[in-house]
Amino acid sequence: MDKNKEKAKARRREREKTPEFKERRRRHRQIPEVKAKRKKYCQSHGVKAQTKGYRERPEIKARRVIYSKNYRKKNKDELKIKRRNQHENSKKSICIICGEPALEFYCSNKCNGIGTRMEKNPQWRGGKSFEPYNLSWTKELRQKIRRRDAYLCMMCDCHQDEIGRSHSIHHIDGDKDNCKKDNLISLCHRHHMVVEKGGKAQTFWQPKFQKMLSKLYGYEYE
Repeated sequence: MDKNKEKAKARRREREKTPEFKERRRRHRQIPEVKAKRKKYCQSHGVKAQTKGYRERPEIKARRVIYSKNYRKKNKDELKIKRRNQHENSKKSICIICGEPALEFYCSNKCNGIGTRMEKNPQWRGGKSFEPYNLSWTKELRQKIRRRDAYLCMMCDCHQDEIGRSHSIHHIDGDKDNCKKDNLISLCHRHHMVVEKGGKAQTFWQPKFQKMLSKLYGYEYE
């Protein structure tokens, strides 16, 4: 595995040296949305960048002190009583599926799965995920889109070799039959889940992605 990782890193370094790759990355970073994101977040998947003037918030510092090893050793009995009280007070409501004592609405993951299945789920979109893909949706097409985007996620600008898996290809308008190049975009797994699960794939993300692709590749949209 280590040899494969080293080979992948070497290939990535060689690819990054090519003028084509550098030009694509430069053009991508000039987009205002990407610029704003890069100021806030570092390349390692949405982790907030710690600048020189970074200071830890007092509430986080206090929490870190409370759960340190030395604190737990000194206040062992006090924490035991606290945990016991939390456990007694937590299960006050009743599960809406089986009627057992529950923390909020459901007593277990099983009941939660039953209560939020298909039409009961607020993110249900009429079974769109069960629809079959078009015949033109091939492995070669997905690879072409990744190559066009220089193997970068178009939201966080991370390379797929850094993650260790191929980027997902997202249909911008949500139509699985529309497999044109101007309707497909490369996203890392994390941001693909963000776009799909938010329920705003068409209303919020579609115009943003179309604007981004029209600036990068000159695609025209109605």
